[in-house]
Parts: sequence; structure tokens; C-alpha cells
Amino acid sequence: MTLTRAETALSFRASQLHSDLRRKRLRDRYIAVQFPDLAAVRGKSALVIRLARELFDEGERRLGTEALILAVQESPQDKSLPLALLELAYLSQEDTLFSGVARYFEDKFPDATENTAIARMGSQIAPRSGQFFGRTKSVSTMEAAYCIPGWSLAGSESGDDQLRTDFRNAMLGTAGT
Repeated sequence: MTLTRAETALSFRASQLHSDLRRKRLRDRYIAVQFPDLAAVRGKSALVIRLARELFDEGERRLGTEALILAVQESPQDKSLPLALLELAYLSQEDTLFSGVARYFEDKFPDATENTAIARMGSQIAPRSGQFFGRTKSVSTMEAAYCIPGWSLAGSESGDDQLRTDFRNAMLGTAGT
């Protein structure tokens, strides 16, 4: 079995750098230059996910993906990071990245309840892949389009919920009642 670049990057552990100080300094310098905002939120999963989603929404998909991969390397026990990476790969229709991260997630967290949603999303993004074939019941494309879990929206400010409620009320004509 060959590993994709995503799987190789995800299986790398940041703890491997502690023995090689030169590689650690180079990596830290790269992160500081490439992701100036990441240094401030390093180690805080929800904030890293929010930063990656903002980069994704601003058209910087590669940077958002890379920020999440770096965060997964530093915190491999935190399952919210690969879930957010899976969702961004799904939204950008990158089936190779999605498949690699899904394999990593299933290996790392075999009993996670999210594996069912990942299999469903995988059958939508890579319908011919043996990795996802036959693991979920078939759903229509329209139904699947409205079932995105929201893993990449972690860390959104609590005010966002109020803004959504206000918008929904305004659209329904119930604002101010």
C-alpha cells in the first residue's frame, strides 16, 4: 500500500524534531514566515481550525490545509483537527487528500462515531474508491449536499450563533417580535 503525501505528513510527529534541533528551528522558521497568525494560536485546536477555515474561505485553500496538517502533527491525539481537515478536503473536492486523511483518521480513531459520516462523505467525493464502497447506505446527491457536519466551523465566536438567528428571523419576517 502506498501512502499519499497527506498520510505521510499526518503520520509525522512533531516530537521527532526534538532530537534534531536544526530541523526544529527550520520548521519553526517556516511556520513563522508562512503562517504568522498560527504562532499566536498554536496548541489551541478551535482557534487553529478557525484560522484554517478563514484561509480556506479567503481562497487560500493550500495554506488552510497545511495549517491543519501542521496542527495534527503537533497534536495527534486531538480528533477535531483531522475532522476539520476532512471537511475542507470535502468542500474543495480534493478526493486524494480526503481519502488519505480518512485513512489516517480511521487508523488513529477506529471507534469514533464520526467514521460513519466520513464514509458517507467519502462515497460522495470518491464514489469509485474501494475505501468507501459499500460502507454506507446510498443517499441522493442533494441530500448529501445538505449534510456537511460543520467540523471546520469549530471555534466560531458565540456571536455567530446570534447573527445566524437574527438573519433567520429577518428572512422569515419575525425580526423584532
